[in-house]
Formats: sequence, structure tokens, C-alpha cells
Amino acid sequence: MRKIVKMISKEKCDFYQLLIKQTELTCSAVEILHTYCSNDDSHLIDQIVKLEHEGDFVRKELIDGINATFITPISREDLYSLSGSIDDILDYTRSTAERIYDFDIAENASILTFVEELQTLTQALRESVISLGISHDAVTESAIAVKKVENRIERRYRRAVKRLFELDDIKEIIKLREIYRHISNAADKGDEAADLLCHIVIKAV
Repeated sequence: MRKIVKMISKEKCDFYQLLIKQTELTCSAVEILHTYCSNDDSHLIDQIVKLEHEGDFVRKELIDGINATFITPISREDLYSLSGSIDDILDYTRSTAERIYDFDIAENASILTFVEELQTLTQALRESVISLGISHDAVTESAIAVKKVENRIERRYRRAVKRLFELDDIKEIIKLREIYRHISNAADKGDEAADLLCHIVIKAV
């Protein structure tokens, strides 16, 4: 009983704003990654790492809110999973930047194009999350846009990997494939988030 009273009496957690904040941090990190891909400035990685740490803090705040809130606007499981998928995109954005730095990769047109697509994906994801609790149609429309971009990235990934095996430098093949994989994984998490958003809408109608 005490636990229930405590949960009700706590300051209300704005889950929608926390999810929006996560997507904004992710969009910012991908923007910086895009800049880094065409501007070899290692200080940009520090900015991405800072955003990733801030994203972890926001996710923790959301999880704490779930645990402390008696009634949530959408199911606890959906909140937790959606937040986790967004956080994973941010994690992969950081790991992509770190791999580019660690492998000493020069400016690469394929990577730049991948990241441009990832920018489009994260911006659409942000629009979908912003529409939560406002417009089911807008949530779904933007979520579908996310899935379309993910499909493009996946096709581009397969073509890029195929081209890699035309190279003679085994080390270069391994390095680039690893970077491509991290960007592809980020897109997969975007697709996962889009599915969750559509699922949330279906449960709400």
C-alpha cells in the first residue's frame, strides 16, 4: 500500500518529452557523425560521446519514471522497448564514429551516403515520436517513412559489401565492412522503433 501511495504522489513523469529528447540527441549525434565523415576532426567524436552519455541519462530517467508511475500513457513494456531502440541507435552512432577513427578511414563516399540516409531515418523517427499522443496517423506515416529508409540502407549495405570483395586489400575490406555493419545495425534499430510505434498506435485505437 505504501508503495502505491508513493507512486501516485510522485511528480508526474513526462514520458513523451523524454522520448522526444532521446530522438533529438540521436539526430544531433548523427548530424555530427555526418560532419566527421567529411571533416577529420577527432573532437567531433568527443561531442558524440557526450551526447551518448546524455542519452543514457535520459533513458535512466525514463526507466525510473516507469518504476515510479502508477499509470503510464502507454504500456510500460512499450515505453521501455521504444526507449531502448532509440538508445541503441545512439550507441551505434557512437561506435561508428569510433571505428572510423580507430581504423583511420579516409573520407569515404559510401560511408557518407550511409550516414546521410541515417540522418533521414532519425529525423523521421523523431517526427513519429513527437506525434505520440497527438495524431495516430502522423505517428504511423513517419514510422512507415523510417521503415522505407531502413530498407534503402539494407539494400545499399548489401551492394556495398558486395563491392568490397572486389578489393585486394583484406584489411580494408574488414575495416569497411565493420563500419558498414554498425550503420546497418543502427538502421535496424530504427526499423525496430518504427514497428513499436505502429504497435503502440494499433493498441490505442
